[in-house]
Parts: sequence; structure tokens; C-alpha cells
Amino acid sequence: MSVQVSLFPDSALSKRSSSLSLDDDVRAGSLDSDKLVSNFECLTEAAGGVGRLRGLVLDLAVRGRLVPQLPVEGSAKGLDDRVEVGRFPLPRGWGWTSIGETFEVVGGIQKTPLRSPKANHYPYLRVENVQRGRLDLARMERFELQPGELEKKRLVAGDLLVVEGNGSETEIGRCALWDGSVEDCVHQNHIIRCRPLGSIWSQFILLFLNSPSGMNEMKQLAITTSGLYSLSVGKIRGIDVPLPPLAEQKRIVARVDQLMALIDDLEAKQSRKREVSARFTKASLEALTTAEGPEEFDTAWRRVVDNFPTVLDASTKVGELRQAILVLAARGLLVRQEPSDTSAEALVAQCPTRQSEAEAEGRFKRVERLPPPRDEERGDFPPGWACERLGNLCRFIDYRGKTPTKLSAGTRLITAKNVRMGFVNLEPQEFIAPKDYPGWMTRGLPTPGDLLFTTEAPLGNVALFDFNEPVALAQRIIALHPFCDIDSRFLMFVLMSPWFQRLLADKATGMTATGIKASKLKELVVPVAPLAEQKRIVAKVEQLMKLCDDLEAKLRRAEDRAAKLVEAVVQEMVA
Repeated sequence: MSVQVSLFPDSALSKRSSSLSLDDDVRAGSLDSDKLVSNFECLTEAAGGVGRLRGLVLDLAVRGRLVPQLPVEGSAKGLDDRVEVGRFPLPRGWGWTSIGETFEVVGGIQKTPLRSPKANHYPYLRVENVQRGRLDLARMERFELQPGELEKKRLVAGDLLVVEGNGSETEIGRCALWDGSVEDCVHQNHIIRCRPLGSIWSQFILLFLNSPSGMNEMKQLAITTSGLYSLSVGKIRGIDVPLPPLAEQKRIVARVDQLMALIDDLEAKQSRKREVSARFTKASLEALTTAEGPEEFDTAWRRVVDNFPTVLDASTKVGELRQAILVLAARGLLVRQEPSDTSAEALVAQCPTRQSEAEAEGRFKRVERLPPPRDEERGDFPPGWACERLGNLCRFIDYRGKTPTKLSAGTRLITAKNVRMGFVNLEPQEFIAPKDYPGWMTRGLPTPGDLLFTTEAPLGNVALFDFNEPVALAQRIIALHPFCDIDSRFLMFVLMSPWFQRLLADKATGMTATGIKASKLKELVVPVAPLAEQKRIVAKVEQLMKLCDDLEAKLRRAEDRAAKLVEAVVQEMVA
């Protein structure tokens, strides 16, 4: 079978990157929110764009740049002469005030709720019920109150609820508005209640506290203790907030509601688009890797090529293509079969003789050969291919269960952390003493061309051993030394393939850290192609993997450009 692989088309990349553009006046920081709206769809396509867009809308709202100011609305009662170090300028008619000057700020109930309330029990709001900008009332507990306590503790519609503490600084001070949907509800002490005094609209202050500007101010005020960020009642009272005239507060909130609804719709549209694309990608690659015969494979491949912008529309999907390539390689669908190639059975037949010769020379102890694969284990592979158990194909040099004394310098030590899928990463660097090397490596020395296989944490990583210097092996690694004339890179690609990894997972044991015993690993059956075909497969896989690397780099550059454009828009608009 022959597969013609051209360079992956660049048209999808150019279309995707060019689609994210803005009108000149929006790029220049126009205050016309309608112009911003016209570019919402482009902005939501970028990675993280939806979150940044929501933050942008909130920041524009609380800076007075989302709706026009109307002179007839007068001025807000604020503190215009307040020193605004590090703060943003406000429109005419606005002023700075503080939470403590405009709200009654109190803590919640400090007592622990009873497990089984008896008589005077009421709905009880906990931290998990207060999310950023919304309430989650799916699960509420009840709290026992003494006579007279309800009047002091009851929440009323319009109360602003601020979460006092959280382990994450991105969640500190998250707040929502109490809507009064649950009667006679009280709240715990880790929720701070802010009840408006006079003519101020809690909804507008909620916008500020949940905006990037407000979140940043609360993060700066928060106290950190043992990784927990907390805001006291006093800290919340001291938060400075911008205050427009009441009528403008209401117009801003209404406009934000409109824009957030639009963003919700666009986010749902993008989500549906991603789901369709993911399903199409999965179906296309599955058709490719499960094809039976040349015609079916050619049809599946043409479908991938013809729909390339949909199949691979994100850098994260390139990994799926890499996996598909490995499946094709392991199944003999990646290159054509040549009748003139020597059958792989001749290669497999070398193993017993080579093993016996090595044992006779004393290079390693005698190892019992395993029975040949049963017919049901052989699988469906092209003519000329053979199947053999991994333990009959390779000598196992097993250093599992031993932990050497590690040093900062000396003879390099390769651990399971260094063996990645397809390559050896020298970080982290660990060593053993050179004098300990001969005694440590008594089970056998790996040689260039051997494969390093991890048996646990992580399971199933495989890489080529290509060191020309003494290298020690640590626990959880087995070095595989082929007995016959097999291309080690071909065997590596087979072991890396999802096809083999599924076989491996079926034999693995353990819950938190899955692993496999050497005896079970030896029993796994692997396909072997004729040697000439192995070399063709290796060349094709390496060519395609290089193309995947190039494609992934191009997609990442396009995604980075989109993300930077979103960031530039945000910075321009709030400047």
C-alpha cells in the first residue's frame, strides 16, 4: 500500500489567523461599545478570549466607558478629592467612595450548625453557595437559631455577599447578590454581608468587585496565612469603589447584562463548534486507523486531507494525529508492501539461535523461551509480517526494585522520570559514584540501539538508548535488547502506538500508580515487519512526525497571535 503525504496545508492557518482582526477605531481604543460588540465573535475564538472579554466588559463598565454620561443625571455623592494612587480616572459626575461608607458590613454566624436541627432551623448559606457573580443554591444546609436571632441575621434582597477567604488568590473575595429567592435565609461567618445604605445600587458595586480592577484591589488587601487568602470585615470596609450617579449605575448594569448575554451565546456557539470539530476529528482519525484494505484507507486519508482545517483546528489536536500515525505504522498501513522483501518470519527465527549463542558465551544467564503466540493473539497484519512475544524478541535487563545512592555528579543515572515517550530527557539530572558503577550494573549493560521501557510511574514510556558513555539505570526501567536484526526505531514506534499501549493497559495492575510485572510484559505479542519494510516505515514515521512538529508550531504561533491580539485590545480599551 502506498500513502502519498504532502505538506500539511497552510491555508487553514492563514485563514484562522487572518479572521481575528479588529476595526481600526476599536484597535485604537475607541469608547464605542457597539464597535467592540462587532468584534466579539473574533475575540471569543482566541484561547482564553471569553474570560478576557468578560473582564474587559466589566472594566469598561466600572470606568464609565460603556455607556454615555448624561448631564441631567447630576453627580454621585463621592469623595472626588481622594488621592487616587494607582487608580484609574473617573468621568465627570463620578466619585470615589468606600464600601464602609456606602454599605453596612457585617460578618455571619460563627457558631457551628447542628447536625440535626430541632425546632427553629432556617436555610443556611455557605461559602460554596456563593460563586463569582452568581448563587448556587442546589445544596443548602439548615441552621438552628435562638429566639430573636433571625431578625439580626436574615438576608434581604439586594445584600452583597463577599467570600472572606479561599485557598486560591484568583477566588479571593468572590461575591454575588442575594436575590431573596429563599425566605428567612442566614449565612456563615466566612461570608461577609454588605447591605446598601441610601441610594446606591448593589448591582453596580457587584460589577466592580468582580471586575479585574476590583479583584486586583481585593487581592492586594488580602492577608495570606499558610496559603489561605482572607479578607476581614475591616478590609472589605476599606475597599475603594467608583460611584456614578444612580441612574447611570442602572444603565451600566443593564448594558452589562446585555453584553454578558451576548458573550454567553457566543461561548455556547464556540462550544458547539468545538464539540462538532472534536467529533469529526475523532471519526476521521478512527476511520483512518481502522481501515481494512488499501481502498478504504485511501478514502479515509483523502477525507482527512480534504477537511484538514476542521480535523486539525488547534495545536492540541496534533497529538491525535501523531497517535494515528503510530497506529498506522504498527498495523502496516503506512507504506506499501513489497513482494521482494524477505519475510519477517526469517527475522523471528533468528531469536532462539542468537539467544543460545549469547547464553553460551556467558553474556547473560539462560532464560526460558515463551510459547509462540496463539492464533487469536496474532492479529490481522499484512502478508510477510510475523508476530512474536516481546520476551522472545528481546533480552530484558531489569533494574526494577533497586534504588541507588544518588549524587549531584559522577556517572549519569537514567530514571523513569527521564524516559519520555519517544525520547530521553536529561532533566532532572542525577548521578551515581563512578566506583559504584561496575557493581551496580551487574544485571547487564545497555548498548546503543536498546530500548528503555518504563514499567511504572509512568507506565509504558519507551525511548531509544543512544548514549556512547557509561550510563546507569535506576528502578522502574527495563532495557530491551533485541535478539534479532530488528530496527529498534520500528520496535519503539510499535510499543509507542495506542494499539500496543491498550494491550499494556489490559495487563497492568494497581490503582493510583499502575504498573506491569516483567513476566506479564514478556508475554505481550508485537508485530514484526520485514526488515526492509521496517526501514521504510521508520523513514515515513519520522517524516510525518517532523511535519506534525512543524504544523503544531504553526498552530501555536497562530494561537499566540490571537491571544496577544486579545490582550492588546484589552489593554488599549482600559488604558
